[in-house]
Amino acid sequence: MRYKVLIPQYIPADSLRKFSDLDCDIVTDCGSSEAELIAAIGDADAVVARTAPYTAAVLAAAKKLKIIARYGIGVDNIDVDAAARAGIWVSNTPFSILSSVAEHTICLMLALAKNLHVGDRELRRGNFGIRNQLTGVDLAGKTVGLIGLGRIGSMVAQKCRLGLDMRVLAYDPYLPPDRAPQGVELCKNWDKIFQTADVISMHLPLTDATRGIVGAREFEMMKESAFFINCARGGIVREKELIRALQTGKIAGAGLDVYENEDPGQDSPLYALDNTILTPHCASFTRDAYLRMGADAAACVESVLFKQEPPPWPVNHPPMPRRD
Repeated sequence: MRYKVLIPQYIPADSLRKFSDLDCDIVTDCGSSEAELIAAIGDADAVVARTAPYTAAVLAAAKKLKIIARYGIGVDNIDVDAAARAGIWVSNTPFSILSSVAEHTICLMLALAKNLHVGDRELRRGNFGIRNQLTGVDLAGKTVGLIGLGRIGSMVAQKCRLGLDMRVLAYDPYLPPDRAPQGVELCKNWDKIFQTADVISMHLPLTDATRGIVGAREFEMMKESAFFINCARGGIVREKELIRALQTGKIAGAGLDVYENEDPGQDSPLYALDNTILTPHCASFTRDAYLRMGADAAACVESVLFKQEPPPWPVNHPPMPRRD
């Protein structure tokens, strides 16, 4: 039998070929709203998911679905528990974007420290004299505070320590001290890490426990010279309170790849701030990461559909997985 694989949102051609190689019927560009997914998903055996909402209502319409293969890491847009109850595997690609997101995080740190965004803009306007008004800082010898020390956080830690000669503090209550990467100081005190660090970088998933976990209280504790970086999930930060801290100079600047809303909209006060560098949720969007994500997501689909096995990187474990 031929399987149907639904790919509602854009993925690059090189990634798409990974699924074509499985000899499936591929359906793309069917729309990614809840209503459009409900209309398209009924006879799909697999879905390759990005950021569209896979709600309980969408899953209820998926009568043949056996796997949602996330093209990326985060699964906060998928009702993972409802999928498990329906016998649907959910997988992700946890190793595919590590270096891409870690490098993007470092890039934002460096760009803020050196005022690259302001210097570039002013020079293009003919203001070469801006060089006498911009004073950057060195990151060497400074302290970076990592909130979350999973795979990406650990890679950022090593790049900061070995590449930038920074002191690395990390807060992760779920990580045993003996599992911390070499040279990383685990900090048990939430307040201390915000008070101490010259750069705070977020590396948490979005869950009920982490939603809005950072806000005005944390920004008040930070040094006025400190930078705030978020390439994780926008929902873990109370954005209005971050904006207020940036507007009042309570913190020196922010580098953001993620926002409270997936697209913050042109009326967002963030756009008016000179002390921010904003990127459009693209930290993982490199050619190399796309190839890895495509290969890994395709491997998950192949395992479930063709081998009748669990995916290599399961996020849930359905007690009674659907089979043909």
